[in-house]
This record gives sequence, C-alpha cells and structure tokens, in this order.
Amino acid sequence: MINKYLSITLLFSLMLSTGCDNEDRSAAINSRTVQTQAKAAFEKCTQTVFSISDISKPFPSVNQIEGLSQSVDGALSFQSTGKDPHMHLPATLGKSLYLVKIAVMAPTKTTFEFFYKNEKGNYNGDQLILYPIKKGENTFFLKVEDENAISAIRIDPGKTSGQYTLNEFSIRTL
Repeated sequence: MINKYLSITLLFSLMLSTGCDNEDRSAAINSRTVQTQAKAAFEKCTQTVFSISDISKPFPSVNQIEGLSQSVDGALSFQSTGKDPHMHLPATLGKSLYLVKIAVMAPTKTTFEFFYKNEKGNYNGDQLILYPIKKGENTFFLKVEDENAISAIRIDPGKTSGQYTLNEFSIRTL
C-alpha cells in the first residue's frame, strides 16, 4: 500500500477506483471520501504550476521507455521495456503545498512511484510516494509538501513492461 517510511505529508494518496483486489478494496472504500475531497480541492485550485500537456519535444530524460509520443491533448504514450521505467519531468516548484492529479493507463497491476528532489539533495526514499495501481485506467490524487523548494520530479509509472498512457499529470498549488 503506502510506503511506511514516507516522511512527507500524504493525505490524499489512497485508491480512487473500485476495481481493485480484495487486498486493496478496504483501503479504496475507506478512501472514497478522502479522494472526493481531494478532487474537489484540486478543482478549486486555479493555479496549475505544471502539466504534461506543457511538455514539448525533446521529451524528458527517460529510462527503459521507447516509442514516447504525445497526443494532441497532451497525453504521453510509451512502451516500457523493463522493470524500472522512469522519466524525469521538467518541473521546478517553490516552497508550497501541492495537489497532484495523475491519470494513468497501465498494462497490469503494478506500483506507480512519484519521486521528487528538493534543493538539498538527490532522489531518495524520503521523497518518494508509492501508489498501487490496477490494470487499466487509474486516477488518483497526491498531496505533496516539503519545507524546501522542489527542484525536480521523476515518475516511475510501473514496475512491469508493457504499454502505458499518462493521460493526465497536473500539479496545482493548494
């Protein structure tokens, strides 16, 4: 489920979908209210500070990702070729509280990883949010807060090979 060693505030990172395993079902049911509140808060936030639709070629630095393409609406589609696909996103954020909306189509049940690094260091487990996703469409919200400015973001869309589509990845100031 959620990384027990997570040192950042993470209130809204619970499963939104109802198509999860029995193992995840109680968390999904218990999180429905939290996710509904997160969605409402996200929609009220009017300042989008980063969106994948803002990315232009050349695409971000990637690992174990091939065939990266962007649709007219900004969605990124790609083929993962291994167990550690990831991409670095060109987002630099100041000191603030952020809500992140992620909509991803996954080829199988796996784990989505959201890393960030602040001005004090590199990517590490203290700045990592793990999120279980199911095969198919997944939409969820994360709340990210750090006392330092966020200098970079890395996402690992899953731990399996296959076709992924990142339909939305938007960060708004809360």
